[in-house]
Amino acid sequence: MNRVAGSIADGATKTSDGVKDFVASQANPADFGTKHQEKGGPYRDGVQKLADGVKGMVESMTAFSNKVKQSAGTYRGSESSNASTVRNSGGK
Repeated sequence: MNRVAGSIADGATKTSDGVKDFVASQANPADFGTKHQEKGGPYRDGVQKLADGVKGMVESMTAFSNKVKQSAGTYRGSESSNASTVRNSGGK
């Protein structure tokens, strides 16, 4: 479970890094040409909205990863307790 949690966390980190690069590399209104500069503002706004959505997904992935890690610890503790109970039950 810890390996899975680590993979999820790694994916979240890579996605977050990619979004930063994506937003930073976006076109400026002047890049749309003289006659289309007015389209640049809404384009950038749309890209920012997409980036914000991805950031929310990254936060959810990170929270889920943390829950999986917590579950792994609880599961490990239960398994240890159950194994001890079976060993101490007197059965052979």
